[in-house]
Amino acid sequence: MAAPATVSGTGLAMTGADFCARAQQVVAATEFQATNRVHDNYAAFADSRSDIDPLSTQQYVLFEDDLRTLPIRVSCKMRTPDHLTEEYGNSAAGEAETSCSDLHHSIVEQVYAGLSPHDRTQLRYSPEQIVYELDEKTVLGSSWVAPFDFAFFDANGALHLRAKMQRIDRDDFLWSWAPGRFRGVYNCHVVAPEFLRRLLMGEGGLPTMPDPGPPEPART
Repeated sequence: MAAPATVSGTGLAMTGADFCARAQQVVAATEFQATNRVHDNYAAFADSRSDIDPLSTQQYVLFEDDLRTLPIRVSCKMRTPDHLTEEYGNSAAGEAETSCSDLHHSIVEQVYAGLSPHDRTQLRYSPEQIVYELDEKTVLGSSWVAPFDFAFFDANGALHLRAKMQRIDRDDFLWSWAPGRFRGVYNCHVVAPEFLRRLLMGEGGLPTMPDPGPPEPART
């Protein structure tokens, strides 16, 4: 077993082919670089799973348009920090208390950092005005792949971001009976950085979320 390559830096300012590999680095506080697989079909993504050896993540992007040019949400299947430390040693990952909401903070920071000085003067919302909702949590794969509101405006017009998390730590004694593939999973749905930029700039409102396809079969 060889440890994954280490790569540190940004990568959440746009929805690239390595987005979920970069997201893995955030949620596990690791510099390890996972191999990332991007799915075009949501049912296939729902039936996929991340892995620890070799370290690999799974990604699906939900688009607003039929031409698949306007991403609005990114879904990532990753591994928990304690699974990385179990497999690769204590220095492989950082503190375990992370959330999918931490990804939202990182996305906002990196999208804002990438704006031009002129664009920053045109913002409808500044990063400080965004409300970060607590993660919607589930341990069931069928619930995690179901549609939900990941971004919305409240009655006062404030922008809210909500991530959806399925997390089962490797050392969670409540799941000690479960097969290995059900433990150590860390799955997040988050806003796509391009969609966040459009919201910050006031370029259109929230879309009616497209149906990504049948949520079953689903497994971790």
